[in-house]
This record gives sequence, C-alpha cells and structure tokens, in this order.
Amino acid sequence: MPAYSEGKIYKITAPSTDRIYIGSTTMPLAYRFGEHRRQFLRGAGTTRSRELLGLPGVRIELLENYPCTDRAALCRREGEHIRQHRDICVNHAIAGRTQSEWVADNRQRCRDTWNRWAARHPDKIQEINAKKRAERAASKGGVLLFAEPDTNQSGGSIAGDVATVGNPEATFGNTTSSTPATSEVLAGVP
Repeated sequence: MPAYSEGKIYKITAPSTDRIYIGSTTMPLAYRFGEHRRQFLRGAGTTRSRELLGLPGVRIELLENYPCTDRAALCRREGEHIRQHRDICVNHAIAGRTQSEWVADNRQRCRDTWNRWAARHPDKIQEINAKKRAERAASKGGVLLFAEPDTNQSGGSIAGDVATVGNPEATFGNTTSSTPATSEVLAGVP
C-alpha cells in the first residue's frame, strides 16, 4: 500500500524545450524516473512524458512534497499543478478531474464535435428526435401513433403521418416539419 504521507508532485523537463510533464508519486523520485525511462525504452505505457524522455538531458525535479491521506487527494493536487502550467504542460489529462469537470472545461469542444457528427448523420438525428418525442409523449400520458422520417434529409424535425385523438375532429395526414411536435402525439387518451 502506498504511503501517501510520502506524496510528492514532480516535473520532467529537458533543456532543449520549455515543455514539461507533471506527475505525482509516493516513491523516491529517482525510482519513479527510472520507471518512466523503462516504459519509454520498451515502447510501453501511454503517458505523455514520452514526448520528453527521448530528448537529451531529460531530468526529474521535485515541485512539491505533498503528504496526504489518499490517492484522490494526491491526484487533485497534481491536477492543480497541471492547470497552473497548462500552456507548457504536455499532460493530456488533468489528474483528479471528474468527468463533469472535463465536460465543463471542454464544453465548446463537445458542441463542435456533436455538430460535426450531426451534420454527417442527419438520419440518426431524426431517429434520436423521434425517440425523444415518443418518450416525452409517454411521460405526459400521450401516445405516439407513428411517425415516418422526413425524406428531405434536412436534419430538422421529423415529419410523418400522425393522428391526434381525444379530439372529435381527429385526422390522419402528412404533416410538415414546421408542424409543432404536439400535433404528433395522441393527447387525452382515456
């Protein structure tokens, strides 16, 4: 079991670049550096320190002794150092960051990725929207009779043959994508 009272935050540097790798350990720094080098020489591991380990004069330096009680606390502290040096740090991941923190930090990137995917898959968007409408209708006590995807591939809302009941003038007909979603569900089913 690691002795977190021996926790420390370190950086790996090389004189030929201003880029750094930040890590944390409970081991002696010389031993941890040896592990990095062994992984690099074997071609094993996925740590971003690989970007620096092939450079001449690479070394490990102590940033901070950080005695703590568990791995989570040590990782959070490592993450704080990564954030402070984000502009020169080769670390891809920020240690100790939760998934919700990652999403908050990458909100625009997530939106851009989603928009690119949606532009390439309009048929999938239509399926997703149809499913969401059916779920909303069911949660409100209504039932979606049926809806056929719009064939214009616009990526917009679903258009299809729908019926509305609970209304003496219920009709069947082909709707357009500008028809409100409420006309696509059966409301007031006893």
